[in-house]
Amino acid sequence: MKFYDPQFNDAGVQAFRRIQGEFRPSSFGRAMQKCGALALVGLGVFIVNRLYLDYHSHEALGAMWILVVEAIGMVGLGGYMWRRAGSWLRFSLGQLQYLSASGQVLWEEDLAGITAVEKRSTRNGEYLVVRWGDKRHWISFTEELRAALELRMGAGRTAPQVEPAEDVVATAFPPWRCSKCGEENPGEFEVCWKCEKEKGASSGEEVKT
Repeated sequence: MKFYDPQFNDAGVQAFRRIQGEFRPSSFGRAMQKCGALALVGLGVFIVNRLYLDYHSHEALGAMWILVVEAIGMVGLGGYMWRRAGSWLRFSLGQLQYLSASGQVLWEEDLAGITAVEKRSTRNGEYLVVRWGDKRHWISFTEELRAALELRMGAGRTAPQVEPAEDVVATAFPPWRCSKCGEENPGEFEVCWKCEKEKGASSGEEVKT
């Protein structure tokens, strides 16, 4: 059963196009992929072997031919999973490549041609469905890829422009008038620029504006 999440917006697609780097599965993840493949192959071979023995014992399979087809399918799927175990992604020079563990390019697409990116959540983990028009590829949505995507989305945001509050700056240090010589001084001056009398409650008063 698949749980369909909303499609990435334009900002998400643009961020996905800007991803750079290589994304390889961990050693543990690669080992789990191979274990799953071996389990499927082993189970399929076991079912085929039991059905073969039953056929020679009773000389009739009857409706069990469906199990034969399913078992052969399990063996084929297990073999496919074994070949794909350890496959990884490379984002480089405007291209998205999917490579096998040995480095063979399994498919390659132009990042600029991506028309949509969608997230899918399944029992086996999260995946991204990347579309190029009518063509699509499923890729594993690993934590490393998620972090790279979030980083690119954050880099694409522009910080809001904040205008300096001139009135706040002006009122923080209001001008004051010297009580000795009567000269007006800027608010940040601690002594009168003319007579050098110190600013204070008894020596100066703020200039009314």
